[in-house]
Amino acid sequence: LFIAFLTGVGLTTIAAVPAALEAAAVSPAEATRKRSIELNIDRWTLPFAMVALVFFGLSAYSSTLPALANFPFFGYLSALTCVFGVAFLMPAVLKRMLPVLGRVLYPFMGLESRLAVSSLGRTLGRSSVAVATLSIGIAMLISLAIMIGSFRETVIDWARQTLVADLWMRPASRDGGSKNARFSADMESRLAAVTGVEAVEPWTESDFEYAGMKATLGGARFDLVEKYSNLHYLSGRANREVAASIRGKSCIVSESFSIKHGVLAGDTIEVPFKTGLIPLYIQDVYYDYVNDTGFVVVNRDFYRENMKEDGINSFAIFVKDGYEPISVRKRIFAELSGQSRFVVRTTGELRERILEIFDQTFAVTYALHAISIVVAILSVMNALFALTEESRREFGILKYIGLPAKGIKKMVLTEAGVLGLSGCVFGIVLGFVLSLLLIYVINKQSFGWTIRFTVPYDFIAETFAIIMFTSIASGLIPARLASATQAPEVIRSE
Repeated sequence: LFIAFLTGVGLTTIAAVPAALEAAAVSPAEATRKRSIELNIDRWTLPFAMVALVFFGLSAYSSTLPALANFPFFGYLSALTCVFGVAFLMPAVLKRMLPVLGRVLYPFMGLESRLAVSSLGRTLGRSSVAVATLSIGIAMLISLAIMIGSFRETVIDWARQTLVADLWMRPASRDGGSKNARFSADMESRLAAVTGVEAVEPWTESDFEYAGMKATLGGARFDLVEKYSNLHYLSGRANREVAASIRGKSCIVSESFSIKHGVLAGDTIEVPFKTGLIPLYIQDVYYDYVNDTGFVVVNRDFYRENMKEDGINSFAIFVKDGYEPISVRKRIFAELSGQSRFVVRTTGELRERILEIFDQTFAVTYALHAISIVVAILSVMNALFALTEESRREFGILKYIGLPAKGIKKMVLTEAGVLGLSGCVFGIVLGFVLSLLLIYVINKQSFGWTIRFTVPYDFIAETFAIIMFTSIASGLIPARLASATQAPEVIRSE
């Protein structure tokens, strides 16, 4: 909280410095000329555009740099400089885009649309800030939606391909947080004897440290992995081929372990067992989304021999043809519940639980970024209020020469719509760029997971519609104030 307070106050103070310097430099003669400051902004559009190109170049270069101590510093720097680039490019883009919008809107919305676009073009400084703020808020929401949607689809596909057993059994105490809870070794044979069970695949794991970082050592029966599982490997090799090769001092590692430690298929790693450091040959790297610390998986017999551990963390249970998983689960509870407390889930229940945890994890992020959109909309409203106040003489003269109050309202609402449309367009484009950085740079360096890029077009369309509606709605009060401008009062002052 203290750091957040200092950051907020510090950034606000820094943001006020240019405005303070500009205000102190204004001469009395300059202050009497309308929009003289905006003319200064107009002259800076080209230098700002050049600065934007520098930021974009820095962003592109930073995205190619590796993580620092497993932290994607340059990935975040790439995202930040990309945002700065869009902000600095905004005045130049709006300067050229607004006249085009005026010509496009004129046949449909009449003279008021051209007046609105012209007004925004004469106040580039204020318009650019409003559009940039809205764009960044939208970009954050869009990039997050693409990243989460892509991650979710990837996890769904992974669960569909990997969770091929019919039932999954684990100690009940593990659901309560006891990570080290295990079944005794004889549970495997007792479970295999239950009517309807075709095969039982045990899994054992323990934590260890590799190169100063945590990882998980797993022991699996690769004869059963070869027959029943459907692991996918970075090399593209078939699961049967890879599983058949895991014997003795050989292993497979998860993608996250591979990326964090820079190892690939064909490399040798030294893993600490209870019998000492043992060099393991990496047969292949498999896709996995269970954790971000990474797995090293060896044959179960080799694991038991060198870890001096017979306990089992969980079982994957395959049901014989002609038997229902639910009925087999009932038999398991009836025959074994007196010997141990455990939980048995069907594959459907397990997949559902995975997605439930996933959605709960990311639910709060949508709320946080929705707040950023609200703040951005307030920026649009603030710009319209300021523009309305500054344009009182224009509104008065327009009313004096015949433009009705309804036309003034239409003009301000059009300004709101143009700001919202511009913010949406730039925000969606920036959101796509940020999502690429999130998925292929920041996420990859943070967790070591490959995510399939998926675009939630329905969410983007809904966001566009909501932003346009709220942007126009934010112009209702400024439009009412503008339409109430008294023409005689303005003419007398002129």
